[in-house]
Amino acid sequence: MPNGQYALKIDLLKCVGCGACALACKAGNNTPWRFRGQTFNWADFLVDTVGEFPNTTWRVTPVNCNHCISPACVAACPVAPDALGRKAMYKDTTTGIVMHDDDRCVGCRRCQDACPYSTRDVRRTVTQGSTFGKPQFSVISYNQYSPHAYWDSTYAVIPDCTATPAEVKAKAGTAPPYRTKWEPGSYSVYDVRRSKIVEKCYLCFHRILDTDLPENERKPNCVLRCPAGARQLLLPDDPVPEGAKVLKPGSRIYAEFIDPPASGLRPQVYYVNTDSYTKRLS
Repeated sequence: MPNGQYALKIDLLKCVGCGACALACKAGNNTPWRFRGQTFNWADFLVDTVGEFPNTTWRVTPVNCNHCISPACVAACPVAPDALGRKAMYKDTTTGIVMHDDDRCVGCRRCQDACPYSTRDVRRTVTQGSTFGKPQFSVISYNQYSPHAYWDSTYAVIPDCTATPAEVKAKAGTAPPYRTKWEPGSYSVYDVRRSKIVEKCYLCFHRILDTDLPENERKPNCVLRCPAGARQLLLPDDPVPEGAKVLKPGSRIYAEFIDPPASGLRPQVYYVNTDSYTKRLS
């Protein structure tokens, strides 16, 4: 890995598309359900289905912020750098994680426009090469309304069967049922975010730096809770996985993979077993 750069490895043959990573992320980072064209899913999916029942093939591609070496979102952020040289959207020099400062964000959404893995509204039709369709995900979401909290939701995944987040909160006695703010070093990470700012995955930065946690738990929620072991946090000393590819910029309708050097952004989410995975739809 590049010096000081954390990254993710996703094994596409191990991923079963169960959604545990997304639910763990929502519960751990207090992100709401999709709302008015914003996804708020920091761990999200692209879904491809071909054929007609009963001869169908289904494929799920996990996606999230790529924490690029040269992130377009950081370049587009108009907020003046602070004393540490950080804009509202910035790349942490210690971990390489692309971070967002909720306190300094002005809500202009230029980062959302610049990121090739994001869109202002997933309900709008976009062009991907010669293909037209609606984006399935957006790395960056815009929180226009307040309150903004997963734990206030009364939505049940399975009606009259599974508990709603609000019911879990009531039982736990607090929301989220641990902290609402972390301050690792000179950073602030919030679980309850104010309105009219953007938000995105920060690779559970607060967990990685939390020395109160056991060392084997200093990982993103999505990595910890994947039952198939398809996700792995790559540390700065780890090599780039052999044969790994990255998600092609602009791939918001269906998944396309390219070799890591092929993108000037240099995404840091590495997918392995992409060739076998791609054949599922051939």
